[in-house]
Amino acid sequence: MKKIALIGLLAITLLFAYCSDNSTEPADIDPISITSPENGDTISGTIDITAAAGSGYSFDRVDFYINGDSVGTDAASPYIYEWNTIIYTDTSQHDLTVIAYDGDDSYISDTVTVTTIPPIPIMITSPVDNANIYGLVKILTEVGEGYTFSRVDFYIDGDSVYSDTTSLYEYTWNTDSYDDSTYYSLHVKAYETDTTKTHLSATVTVRILRPLPITITAPVNNSTVSGSVNITAQAGSGYTFTRVDFYVDGDSVGTDASSPYTYSWDTSIYSDGSSHQLYVIGYTGTTNYTSPVVNVTVQSGQTGEFVLLSTIPITSGAKRVAAEGSHLYIAAGTGGMYAYDVSSPSSPQQIYMYNSPGDAKGIDTDSPYLVLADGDNGVQLFSIADPDTVVAGGTYNTSGTSWNVKIVGSNVYIADGNALEILTISGNTLSHAGRLTIGEGTVQDIDVVGSIAYVLDVNGLSVVNVSNPGSPSRYSHYTGFTGQCIAVYAMSGYVFAATNDEIVVLSTSSPSNLTEVASYSTQSGANGVYVANQIVYAAKGGSNGGALALDFSSGSSLTYIDQYTISQICNDITVSGGYVFLASLDKVDILGF
Repeated sequence: MKKIALIGLLAITLLFAYCSDNSTEPADIDPISITSPENGDTISGTIDITAAAGSGYSFDRVDFYINGDSVGTDAASPYIYEWNTIIYTDTSQHDLTVIAYDGDDSYISDTVTVTTIPPIPIMITSPVDNANIYGLVKILTEVGEGYTFSRVDFYIDGDSVYSDTTSLYEYTWNTDSYDDSTYYSLHVKAYETDTTKTHLSATVTVRILRPLPITITAPVNNSTVSGSVNITAQAGSGYTFTRVDFYVDGDSVGTDASSPYTYSWDTSIYSDGSSHQLYVIGYTGTTNYTSPVVNVTVQSGQTGEFVLLSTIPITSGAKRVAAEGSHLYIAAGTGGMYAYDVSSPSSPQQIYMYNSPGDAKGIDTDSPYLVLADGDNGVQLFSIADPDTVVAGGTYNTSGTSWNVKIVGSNVYIADGNALEILTISGNTLSHAGRLTIGEGTVQDIDVVGSIAYVLDVNGLSVVNVSNPGSPSRYSHYTGFTGQCIAVYAMSGYVFAATNDEIVVLSTSSPSNLTEVASYSTQSGANGVYVANQIVYAAKGGSNGGALALDFSSGSSLTYIDQYTISQICNDITVSGGYVFLASLDKVDILGF
């Protein structure tokens, strides 16, 4: 046997030497080379070994060698050999070469060394490790190439809970009888068909974390508040309430019978620096539920001056910003989307970055959802049920260019090309609900209050009835603006529009006939507008951009309070937790006011 092996090795060596001696190729061109896989690759399962002839070369056939052994041949370009690596049961390295034949001439390629790893027999693909789950959870598996199983058993904390004998192997787990806020270990055991072999999957650890029946979503815990503050409560998934009562320091201060549950709290009667505890009680008719307490500190009145607290560099440019509680979300153009924890506004901490395939132009949040308008790539859904853990969900490629979005409940409203597009959120997916063409120009921005959407195109503002998302209809189209329309913000009774010349306030008491209430001319226009506590905040355009604050407490006029100036165009502005977030060409400034 040793002699035979030595003779075989000598024959291969002489063949390789012959190939080298008879090569006539130019020194700078490889006559034949392996193009896939590449040297150093790690591979698994069945792959194609692909060889390509150099420029000016053609061959009658190409022979493929693995570790010096001839394994196959191909007579037609592209030269391919299908290699099944499943036969290698351990991780191992292999040398790949090819020999190309052209009449009496032959050429050998450079050696490509790869590492093969055996396929994983079976693995749990969903839920993922360290996921938070509740309710009915589908445990999904994936079978490795080359394996077939007669059955797969599912285990939770080592206890067998289900067997599945049909592919795809899956189990729907009802977590309702399991403890909340508790971690569980999942694995599966697969039984090979026609053998006695079994295979265990890797363990996946999950936590059951059920939504609270009711929580206060604004203001956030340990925040500072001033003026008139909207206390907002949200029902957990699966809960509905006939009414919600609001409490400050144990005293009942108000009630709301319709979602979203809100109470306008006047903090001006409290002393500066005083601490207060907020909570709500939701009533279902037979049962009531109390929310966790939210602690806040009252700051008496507004200072009326912008103060720079910190800056977040965004090299690709901050196009739009959205904030909820102590978290800030930035649409950063070709840079994608960033999420920051801004509970300490002087020291914001990045918690997530999404590298979007498009041009992130707009963003909005309404817990537990976050949606990114990604230009020509439509929109991207995220889950922010845990605000510190952003999880990417489904996408929807709209027919136009998505400029900005607004989330209301489970509906997503999109400023999309020349139309209003409406999508519905279901779990982690987005689906089409309705679309309304706006023929007056490119739709730039959108806001929604109740069942009315305010859709801003470059030339005017459409008032749209969205009470039936599948069939939106237009009440009116307002065109009395000076300059090109850029941004819109709506609230009960009023809508605020920003143009490249002015900020305009319109009364929405009659959706079919908007009327101007007030306007304020800005030297370089405004690219973004936001309203909080009767103060209008605007992102100034032009080379001397910045933030502008206007008083609208009269309900009939806009008066100057203060401005913050930087030497670049500002794109958007939002307010949360008493702080102002200003988006510009290469950063987001966090301002106190």
